[in-house]
Amino acid sequence: MLAQKVQPDALSQTQMNILDRILDKWGILGLIASEPPQVQPDKLLTVDLDSGTGAHLGQVDSRSSRRYLLIDAVGEQLREAALGLKKSSPDKLGLGPVPRDACEKLLLSAYTQWFAPGSGRVDERKPASFNVMVSNTLSAIHYNLSGKPFTSPDTGLSSRAKFDLAGFERVDGPAVGEASGRSRELETWTVANQSASGVLGMCRNPNGATRLSYNQLLGLVAPNGNAYIGFVQRLSVDPAGATSLGFRLLRAKPETAAARIADIHNPYDRALLVPAVADKEPATIILPAGSYRPGGIVDLHVDGLTRQIKLTGLFDNGCNFDRATYTKP
Repeated sequence: MLAQKVQPDALSQTQMNILDRILDKWGILGLIASEPPQVQPDKLLTVDLDSGTGAHLGQVDSRSSRRYLLIDAVGEQLREAALGLKKSSPDKLGLGPVPRDACEKLLLSAYTQWFAPGSGRVDERKPASFNVMVSNTLSAIHYNLSGKPFTSPDTGLSSRAKFDLAGFERVDGPAVGEASGRSRELETWTVANQSASGVLGMCRNPNGATRLSYNQLLGLVAPNGNAYIGFVQRLSVDPAGATSLGFRLLRAKPETAAARIADIHNPYDRALLVPAVADKEPATIILPAGSYRPGGIVDLHVDGLTRQIKLTGLFDNGCNFDRATYTKP
């Protein structure tokens, strides 16, 4: 019942493994009672044994089939684990050889779902029915946000590139930033409902070619031509093969840029600058997957100007991006 309440379809495989270890270690501390304890009703996690549904928060009635989950002891262990992660690795805490950030997110998600009713979603969802175009590469997202092909800010071409350009009238690779035909190859999805912070997109065509994974960066082009970016939060496939996608939109409007790890031999590539959201998220930069290095210096080119930034922390990452906080070097 506790696992179902954490919305496992919204978790990555790594987080599911952490959840299994949490429940193996501390699930036995939970109790089931036929009478509600003396606490606020909206703090109770209950289940109706005669119902086909799972556990719910805030339901109290006189039905003999109603049971109440007493999990305060589990919550105390979650709090201690969260504090322990400040000094120890997840493996030393018995949560497995997993990344610290994935473990922290899972602990927060579990605590929110089990003990903080109403805090999971703050925006009302409204039914909708319109098509959007979806892109799943940073190159395509960059192109749709900027409206123009990517061009490297490198001054001039290498001698080899000049030779290729003279002999074959082309230059391969990101050094000159071709538009890439994939930028135009967008899939059509239908939005079923939406809110200020997210949408539920449904792929009507089971033969869609886009490969999807949890926390993947995607770009949306709305019917009015506006482009947005966000992250895959939930995935499910129905018996007919249609994919349902829970999608968290970035509220801040990203700015397209070119970036490279500070080395003249490294080519510039696409990047996105995400401004800070007051009291919620710091300013971040989105780079191709595998680009982040702790304390790495990055050459950043925006609006014709080049400057350097220092990566200070990995804010988020997925199969096709790294998102990092940064400061002046």
